[in-house]
This record gives sequence, structure tokens and C-alpha cells, in this order.
Amino acid sequence: LSTLFFGVLCLILVAGCTPIQPVAAPTTAPVAELPVLNDLVESVEPVAEAGDLFRIPYDATPDLTGDAVYFTADGAQGPGVFAVNATGEITVLATGAPLMAPKGIALSSDGQTLYVADPEAAAETGQGQLFALAVSGGAPTPLAGAAGSAPVNLEVANQEGADLLYFSGIDPSDGAPAVLSLSQDGLGHSIVAKGEPLVQPQGLAVTNAGVVYVVDTQAAGD
Repeated sequence: LSTLFFGVLCLILVAGCTPIQPVAAPTTAPVAELPVLNDLVESVEPVAEAGDLFRIPYDATPDLTGDAVYFTADGAQGPGVFAVNATGEITVLATGAPLMAPKGIALSSDGQTLYVADPEAAAETGQGQLFALAVSGGAPTPLAGAAGSAPVNLEVANQEGADLLYFSGIDPSDGAPAVLSLSQDGLGHSIVAKGEPLVQPQGLAVTNAGVVYVVDTQAAGD
């Protein structure tokens, strides 16, 4: 597993895989604490620290082998996408325009393409854009179907043999908070859910069955 702290990309070594049963939160007092399985974590090791190449990392995703981690961060040449291997060697994949504030990042199921959510990138229909970027680096390609959706985070799910991108942002037609999906060709989006109870959807995860879990930093008042 990889996680991001302020200015540091860390590798968390897990002792094993233990099924975690869903726990229903009680609606009345006393409120039981949810289980925290810290005993599964063997160690937390810094892999790359902020310095000349990057600062303030935002999101990360490993390659298919686990030998490298791709991440978004602010960089010396502007905001961008970076890669780091197990020895801490950092590679700059893309920095500067058209990227403005890249946040979420996800990897295609074949391990060849990175998808980047940038809520501030300019788009013809408004602010925000999803980009595709080869894992070897180069120029990010905007995905037309996500233009103006102010995407913050995203996840790739392979369904019926094709990659489908799920992402959090807004409906470009009316600005309502939304969770959207985008086909592999990137030409058109679909609304998965929008409006109440969503307020500011951010992180998300998708199961193999197509169920989407969403983190909303402003829902339920707090």
C-alpha cells in the first residue's frame, strides 16, 4: 500500500490480507468504535521526500508489479505527475501546462496509461479536465467527455472487458456536485449520481461489481 503525508511518499508494508466485515454504525448512544487493524501494518517507510523535484504530493497509484508508484504533486517546473521506484529514484513524467492542479491519479487495467484528475485545468466548456498520460511520460491528452467537470479524484474499473473511469466532480451542465463515469474512449460522460446528499464529493473507490463508495468532505454538515 502507498499513502501520502505532507511532502513524503510512504510505503506501508502489510503483514497479510484479512477480510474486514462491514460494521453498521449505531444511530443511538453509545456509539461503538469501528475496528482499526493496526496489527496488520509491519512498517511505514519513506520512499521519496519533497525536495528539488516535487513538493506536496496529493495522490498515488502503484504500477501492476508494485515496483513503482506514480503520483501527482507540485513540482519545481509546475504541478505535475511523477514516478518513484523502490530505491527512491524519482522520474518526472509531465509538468506544467496543460496541468494546473493535478489531484487524483489512477492506472489503466493494462498498466500502460495514467489518468489524472485536474479540477482547475482549463476546458472549452468550463474549468476542470481529465487527462490521459502514457506511463513513460509525455504530453497529457485531455479527455473531451470530462471537460468542465472539475474532477477531483478518480478510479478505473474494468467492466465487460473495457476500462470505465469513475470520477468525482460536478455536472458540467449545471454545476451540481456529482459522481460521473467516462468510457475508455473519453468522448462522453454519464451521471452516476448528483445533487443531494452529495455536497463536495472527493475520494472514491469502485468494487468489481460496480458499486461506488464516495468520500464527501462536506456532506452531513461536517
